[in-house]
Amino acid sequence: MEIPFMMADIGLSQQLSTRLRQAMIDIEIDVDELSTRSGVDVSVIEQLLVQGIPASESVSRYSDILRKLTHVLLVPMDYLLGVEESPGTLMPDERHFLSVFTCLPKDMRDQARQIIKLLTDAPDHIVEECTERMQSQKYSLSQLLEWLEHAVELHKLGCH
Repeated sequence: MEIPFMMADIGLSQQLSTRLRQAMIDIEIDVDELSTRSGVDVSVIEQLLVQGIPASESVSRYSDILRKLTHVLLVPMDYLLGVEESPGTLMPDERHFLSVFTCLPKDMRDQARQIIKLLTDAPDHIVEECTERMQSQKYSLSQLLEWLEHAVELHKLGCH
């Protein structure tokens, strides 16, 4: 997607910086992590956060960079550029979850998918216990999955 116009409007550049910063806050990602996951150099991201796209540069030169960033941040490029007011239909928590989920290695994604599937049909007390275990960060995904499968099985058998 080529964007032919120039970034002559300083307000638009400031808006880009503000929206980029907010999108990063929404998914709790810092500059280093965003750089690692997007392949965009840290200095380029920092420049976008401080001054947006320099007025002397065309947006089209930055379109590939913005595309890489929006892929990780899960917001439309038009939102970052100020064309759209909405960052999309996903709530910040959903973007955070999906952003974390998509960067997991395949085997971990499969385990996370199984956990989500089990939690979907699990009663509230099991969901709450699993949430506490996740937040404690004392358990690996495989340990959580093993515990959850056991808890759901016990619930089905009528043992609480």
